[in-house]
Amino acid sequence: LARELREELGIQILDCQPWLTQRYIYPHAHVNLQFCNVRSFSGQVQSLEAQAFVWGPAQNPPLPFLPAALPVLKAMQLPAVLRFTAVANEGDAWQARLMALVQGTIIVHQPQLSQTSAHAVFKTCLAWKALKPCQRRVLVASCHPQAWWGLADGVHLLTSDLRLLKQRPSCAWVGAATQDSADVQTASALGCHYVTVSAAAGWGVLGEQLAQCEMASYAVSAPSLGEQHLPLAQAAGAVGVAIAL
Repeated sequence: LARELREELGIQILDCQPWLTQRYIYPHAHVNLQFCNVRSFSGQVQSLEAQAFVWGPAQNPPLPFLPAALPVLKAMQLPAVLRFTAVANEGDAWQARLMALVQGTIIVHQPQLSQTSAHAVFKTCLAWKALKPCQRRVLVASCHPQAWWGLADGVHLLTSDLRLLKQRPSCAWVGAATQDSADVQTASALGCHYVTVSAAAGWGVLGEQLAQCEMASYAVSAPSLGEQHLPLAQAAGAVGVAIAL
């Protein structure tokens, strides 16, 4: 990768880690694409082999675009940290923590609350998103009513619901909680946009589990997992971490 970027674009990689693996079947070939996340580089991007350049948003890429890379454009829009609501009652200080977030993705997951209280949490999260809709995203855990999913940006499937589905919900964003490799395969077959994978067994085991994962993945574990573990999660091949708000 370093050689190709140097020869074709005239830049030198300073910081790079493995990111996503994408397999795709073209009529003429089966490809296995191993994408990396280049976080910093030196030099000025330029066309050294007469390539045509065009810059565009990941949400609406300029065409033509290689089909095998389209899922990666979706993954590029995901944050490094997913945050689950963990509200014990409506008077908690979680709202202050929420409002302190300039951008990010919040997953409303309140199975322990009544539907009325959980809906109040949901409305607060939607109000937070409305302040900066281009920088904020709200998903709803599948334990909550499907009517909420459409009001949000999508759904985060709990493992029990993931295992029952035959097709992906028609939401802009669909993630899934997984407990084993079979769950990951199910999420991949459904076309989910990301999965959460437990890091409880250690970062080395997580790395082995993610080696064959073709989706954006997040490390999730006990409450002790936090943003400080982000470098470890990314070194294991995850996009980031999923933690409590």
